Amino acid sequence: MYGSKQNKIEDMLSKISGAVWELSAVEDIFVYFVNEGKKTCTLKMSTGIFTNFKMTSSFEKNILEQLYAIKRMVILDNPSFKNLCLDTSILNQISCLIILPLMYEDKLLGLVGTAFKKSGDAVENKELSLLQEFIDLAGISLGKILEEYNLQKIIRNQKKEIKGLEQTEDKYAQMFYMSPDAIALMHADGTFVEVNHSFTLITGFSKEEAIGKTLKDLGVWFNIADRKRILKLLSSPDEIEKIEVPIYKKNGQIVHTQVLARRVNLNKKPYYIVVGRDISNQVEAENKRMEQVETIKHMAYFDPLTDIPNRNNLHGWLAKELEKIKTGKTKGVVFSIDMDDLKIINDAYGHDLGNKILITASNRIIEAVGQKTFVSRTGGDEFVVVVQGKYSQKKVEFIAEKISKNVNKKQEYLDMSLHTTVSIGIAYYPRDGETVEEIIKHAEDARYEAKKNGKNCWKFYNKEMQDEAYKNMRMIEGLRYAIERRELSVVYQPQITLPQRTVGGVEALLRWHSQEYGNVSPEIFIPLAEQAGFINSIGKWVLTEACFFASRLAQQGRGDVRVAVNISARQVASGDFVRTLCNAVKTAGILPKQLEIEITESLLIDSLDEAISKLNKSKKLGFNLALDDFGTGYSSLTYLRKLPVETIKIDKSFIDMIDNDVPGAKMIGAIINMANAINMTVVAEGVETESQLSYLVKEGCSCVQGYFFSKPLKEQDAYKFIQTYNKGL
Repeated sequence: MYGSKQNKIEDMLSKISGAVWELSAVEDIFVYFVNEGKKTCTLKMSTGIFTNFKMTSSFEKNILEQLYAIKRMVILDNPSFKNLCLDTSILNQISCLIILPLMYEDKLLGLVGTAFKKSGDAVENKELSLLQEFIDLAGISLGKILEEYNLQKIIRNQKKEIKGLEQTEDKYAQMFYMSPDAIALMHADGTFVEVNHSFTLITGFSKEEAIGKTLKDLGVWFNIADRKRILKLLSSPDEIEKIEVPIYKKNGQIVHTQVLARRVNLNKKPYYIVVGRDISNQVEAENKRMEQVETIKHMAYFDPLTDIPNRNNLHGWLAKELEKIKTGKTKGVVFSIDMDDLKIINDAYGHDLGNKILITASNRIIEAVGQKTFVSRTGGDEFVVVVQGKYSQKKVEFIAEKISKNVNKKQEYLDMSLHTTVSIGIAYYPRDGETVEEIIKHAEDARYEAKKNGKNCWKFYNKEMQDEAYKNMRMIEGLRYAIERRELSVVYQPQITLPQRTVGGVEALLRWHSQEYGNVSPEIFIPLAEQAGFINSIGKWVLTEACFFASRLAQQGRGDVRVAVNISARQVASGDFVRTLCNAVKTAGILPKQLEIEITESLLIDSLDEAISKLNKSKKLGFNLALDDFGTGYSSLTYLRKLPVETIKIDKSFIDMIDNDVPGAKMIGAIINMANAINMTVVAEGVETESQLSYLVKEGCSCVQGYFFSKPLKEQDAYKFIQTYNKGL
């Protein structure tokens, strides 16, 4: 018995040593058991520099007092443990000493120490917290080992007392009746012969009510299966066994007990000795701990907002699903879903409303595909649905349409009717991928394609998408060195002021002449630059070129011609945006008013408040601000009121309506009239015909640009155009 106990303790010490090593990568460890009454320590394990470590029995009074008082770890640096009974050779090797208490039911069982030899070796707070939690659990396990041993020891001692009952009546009676555990002596038929006072406290039955009755007579069984377990326990002639059973007290209260029993012979007659301990508090604590474990587990695998599986859960579930591919027993479809423009709602109405919309979307997706289908939220506004089974393309399209229509249903919030759309990418497994990473990536690639095609639609993955992704990766690599290779250039398209028809400004436009791909359209390479994170460095280069062009214009007496530069949302979001503008004009020796900053509408879906603050600072410094591509994205009168812009630019797609779309032309006229009413300048982009120009002049447009006047020009050609055009008027 003692050997079994010792083996369990040694096993626990080994686990403690392993945990300390796993969490702190430290091998210098010692473990002491504490005699709480005497406040002394006995060395049980030591490793590293503490091997063959000897210490006086009074470990260090101050440290023990701290551990008793706070019941948590104590961290000592070198100066603070100079009074410890440490050998000088050990002391000189230690920079920091961490001592953790081994606790069980508010009792100090022992202490665990670990040493760090260098000041930089110490673990972070998170690892210290995990280490403390493990030591707490180890204390509980160690306490139970010792408690079990003590209970068994009680049984052995009580058996000896009963055997010598005739000779040691007084001694037996004192031990029997004063034990804090419930003790009962029973006949072989299960009737009580004698019970102690603790029995009456735990069960609620008096001695008179119990003697001569069985447990069944008293009606204590919470579960009939437990009665069978007890009977089986009592039928064992040799082995003592410990079991935990809930019982009913006399008043109906449930008590959790830990029971030990043994058959003995007294006066040559068979009896049973049963010892029971009330462990209700421990069971309650364990239940709470298990609830916490389940809560933590749930948090690790479920989204806290929608309470559906998260990305970790998806990866684990899908990995198990894809394992069946080897046996040919699985097929399915992955839908990667992204809510379109949720950021706009968050910015306009707050994240509380955005969260409500996400919860509703989650419920509507589940409603569309069924409760048994795996649905997960994998990001801020992203969901993944996995439908198991073989489906035709027509059936998959039906599912995608159902998801889209369900999410797009009207939602009523704060007396508002909102509609949200989704972009969906679809990939089959195992056809489009046999690993979790492959299939999810391919579904996401298809979703990106749906986004590029105007959103509110779905796309199936195909190999061409992968080829395009590879080509984009190659182009990004080429774009990385485009400035160094002098492959980038800036051209300038004149802006004509109306009705005077003079050159009032030029727009700086970026061009890429790739050695590998030739002339690459800005519509292709600018999104790639944003995706790869190059847009800030490229944007600074364009800004510098434009400022020096404005400087050279001023030197030729045309400082009145403003140079417009497109600035991306990422440039505005960077912390040094305003400083970058100031440095650029200062280096070029121009005034801020010679520059016009064109912001794109994508700015409106990023951090709007922060962007407005930076733009206000820029305007106060004298920079002109314009909103590019007005009407193609997220523009509204609300945004115009908030943004400190004095110019709006109408996109070419609207200007094209003038010749053949009467309602569209009227809408352009309304935009111009609205802008004029609030003293804003309007620039019409992409003017290509005389009829378009005439209409814009009639409606009072301030400025135009387009191929009707000039294509984008190289710097020298732009100089000539400005001088020649203005002289000819």
